Amino acid sequence: PVVHRRVPGKFWARATRHLRRCATSFDRNAMQTKARSNLGLCTCLLVLWNAQTEGVDVAELRGTYENPRPIVGIVSQPLGEESNQSYIAASYVKWIESSGARVAPLIFDRPVQELRATFEAINAIVFPGGDASLSVDSAYFQTLKLLFEWTKEANSMGDYFPLYGACLGLEALAILVSGNHSILSNTNAQDDPVPLHLATRTADSPFLEYLGPEQVEQVLQKPIAYENHVKGLLVDSYDADQRLRNTFRLLTVSYDRNGQAYVSSMEGKDAPILALQFHPEKNAYEWNTEEHIPHSLNAVEFSQRIGDYVGKLARNSKHRPTSSSQERRMLIYRYPVTYTGYSRQTGVESTFEQEYRFGPASQDEHATPSNRANQTEARHSV
Repeated sequence: PVVHRRVPGKFWARATRHLRRCATSFDRNAMQTKARSNLGLCTCLLVLWNAQTEGVDVAELRGTYENPRPIVGIVSQPLGEESNQSYIAASYVKWIESSGARVAPLIFDRPVQELRATFEAINAIVFPGGDASLSVDSAYFQTLKLLFEWTKEANSMGDYFPLYGACLGLEALAILVSGNHSILSNTNAQDDPVPLHLATRTADSPFLEYLGPEQVEQVLQKPIAYENHVKGLLVDSYDADQRLRNTFRLLTVSYDRNGQAYVSSMEGKDAPILALQFHPEKNAYEWNTEEHIPHSLNAVEFSQRIGDYVGKLARNSKHRPTSSSQERRMLIYRYPVTYTGYSRQTGVESTFEQEYRFGPASQDEHATPSNRANQTEARHSV
């Protein structure tokens, strides 16, 4: 028969501690063995990954590419027939910078090779509003045409590249796409803040979707879109031109003081192009007391939302400078800004509070000789 003897409590305590130490040691060894195995597997996978993705952005492979250092090029305009300078209104620069992007001037009368080098390094282009001539023989229009052709070519080849046109920029795009320099009509819409009228479903437009229902509702109900133009693309002209209809989705319509319906916003159907007839850059950055620019909180928020959208588009472009030295040379930071808001000599307020001005290329140590051509009489639409 088995004789059961009671085991002292101290024995059980010592045995329990010993078993725990053995179990811990076993687990530690097992974990180390497993870790070494996993490390070897990870190393092999990384070697294979690098072999397959050398020079490829991981975010791009995941379909989430975002350029963290976007640069937006703004085209300069001739300062006047009697001047050999060009300018960019500082409000456009501030508006783009407020979206988290930087600005590079595209000085319109610089040589093609210089413009092309800048195009390859930037992530979007702005055709600004202004009063430059859009006649077929003007150097300014020829520069816009060149940049537009490069933009079309890039996007057709899968090289994502956005373009934004404001006021005169929309008018230029209408001419460039239609091929018709008579496509624009006279409008009575200078210094005219107006509400917008939807011409498409919000869900069909990436731009309107990004604005969101609250912003869209605000601009439909309140006159916070600042129109300031003497020419425009009438809705009838848009409807009658197949090339315009095939290229652009009509987003909103506005009415001038004579009741004419004109295109106030449109976007590319197959390319990241946005064109607005109104001026979102003015709401927060232009303060002429003789102009009726809306400065309400709703207007400024609407303005900023549009600027953020342009900056967002730019972040999807994979263009980049070839070097840090090229990046430094091309950015607008190295140019002085000029106060132009008020003239003591004339006592007149200017349309722009500040401007960046650019002289002939020969006066710029980083530039090559100018190719400025004849400029015809400008149209007053800023």
